[in-house]
Amino acid sequence: MACMKVAICEDEPVICSQIQGFLEQIAEDLKVVCRIDCFFTGEELCEEMKHQGYDLIFLDIELPKMNGMEAAKFIREELEDEMVQIAYISAKQEYAMELFEYRPIHFLIKPLDRMKLQKVVEKYLKITSQNQQIFTYKKRFDVYQLPISDILYFESKGRKITIVARNGEDEFYGSCLLYTSDAADEL
Repeated sequence: MACMKVAICEDEPVICSQIQGFLEQIAEDLKVVCRIDCFFTGEELCEEMKHQGYDLIFLDIELPKMNGMEAAKFIREELEDEMVQIAYISAKQEYAMELFEYRPIHFLIKPLDRMKLQKVVEKYLKITSQNQQIFTYKKRFDVYQLPISDILYFESKGRKITIVARNGEDEFYGSCLLYTSDAADEL
């Protein structure tokens, strides 16, 4: 089962809640485990991304203070995150050409509907399934993913497993499952 971490950055709580509801329905229909975090400012999103990454971000362009383009610039240039897929959201089409510098997966025009969001999620799933194999593991109630290419090695002490990756270490208890696009093999 695919798993993804999604951020929604939208300053209008009603629209943010609507997007979250649509994404929860889409994840259920596509049988995808989806963790969704909501942010109401570009600054909140960027601060959180210093501590954790996301797979897919739905980013409103017209935000107070730090707008969506400035947030995308921070993500791509300051954090050097080229992996996260960004779907921009706006009521105005004139932003579309300016956004290509920050490599969007899509540009969505408000008002949003479920089908527009589903196309973005399906495109994200297609891209990630073609890109690389993913190692998936669970800690408590959260599911995490790491690209196999980022993992340096594993250590096991009893039931405690340490993953040493390019960006640090993580630990969890249990057995490891390696998920590829074709099959799952127990390590």
